[in-house]
Amino acid sequence: MAFVEEPKKVVVSPEEAKNIDALINAKSYQQVIAFATFIFNHKNSKFVKRILKAITNGYTITLPAVDTKYLVYENIGGNTHGKFILQARWDHPNHVFWNVSSQLLNGEEYRFTQEEIKRLELKKYETKAVTDDEQ
Repeated sequence: MAFVEEPKKVVVSPEEAKNIDALINAKSYQQVIAFATFIFNHKNSKFVKRILKAITNGYTITLPAVDTKYLVYENIGGNTHGKFILQARWDHPNHVFWNVSSQLLNGEEYRFTQEEIKRLELKKYETKAVTDDEQ
């Protein structure tokens, strides 16, 4: 008796799963063309191979992870009333403005994802994870 190992399912996003299901259940050329357009719009061979493998081997859906946001700051010393904090905030999408205050501010314009912290090279500063319920 030979054992056949079941192929590993591919992890896909909900949008990718919807498009795969639309192809599998296609009843017209237009639905197949819609899938081909979905694939063509990505123009990434790794993406195409992963989607084709999901069609062949099956797939599981992963929900998009909620990307934790962080306050980025540095304690820069004190005065007679307490210490000052130098805190990063958005000036515009690719530029950071540094705000000086006596406390950490928690507005949306002060929050950065890990990817943004890395891209903007803010790694040498302290970070504090924040959630929406901390406002």
